[in-house]
Amino acid sequence: LFVSAVFLALHLALTRRRWWSWAGAAILAGASGGVYWLCREEGATILPGIAIIVIGTPLLWGRARGQQARLGALGRYGCALALVGVTFAAPIVAVRALNAQHYGVSIATETTEGSYPAAYADWTRVGGASTTHYVPITTAQRLAVYRVSPAAREIETFLEQPANPFYDPKRLTGAKTVWAIRDAAAHAGKYSSAAQAQAYFARLDAEINAGCDSGVLACAPRPPSDRCGPRRARPASRPP
Repeated sequence: LFVSAVFLALHLALTRRRWWSWAGAAILAGASGGVYWLCREEGATILPGIAIIVIGTPLLWGRARGQQARLGALGRYGCALALVGVTFAAPIVAVRALNAQHYGVSIATETTEGSYPAAYADWTRVGGASTTHYVPITTAQRLAVYRVSPAAREIETFLEQPANPFYDPKRLTGAKTVWAIRDAAAHAGKYSSAAQAQAYFARLDAEINAGCDSGVLACAPRPPSDRCGPRRARPASRPP
């Protein structure tokens, strides 16, 4: 819906003079895109496709029209694009404001915003990053962090015991790791409030980085974004 409505809004802005012909599609595009962004943790993966539409639509239109291309149409195109952007941001801003009001933390999705994804990403770079297929944080990486981080040791007991529902003997696999760390923090009492959880993971991240910076931990370089941790692990030569 988001992709098709973006194309429809921009196409109508270039080919129709009346504002209502493209404004409705632009509002639909922005609203559906904002809701999609809130509901999907990997929302950024849709942006390359949108970029192709945003750049390609006016280029193809201009090529087809030749000398008949007019600034008025490009003005409508810019307005449609701006309207998509505003209505895209509106639901995200509203949810963050409500979360700030009710929970004291202005984020929409904890696994992609705030201190948790930063701590997770930095944990994955310990030891030069995991080389085990489907295992973003290996047992060796976890043990290394336990030795230098008091915050990590607070969740070690639950994270490393069979009672942990995410525990597969001797390792945490795949996406389970994302939830297992948060579940262990909850069992350690770190989720009495959203602000406390954010503070805990910020402390965990700071302690991991301190170990990396001091040389106590051998670490891969920090990723360009703290939110690319789940994609940092290098695959093994073959699956287990």
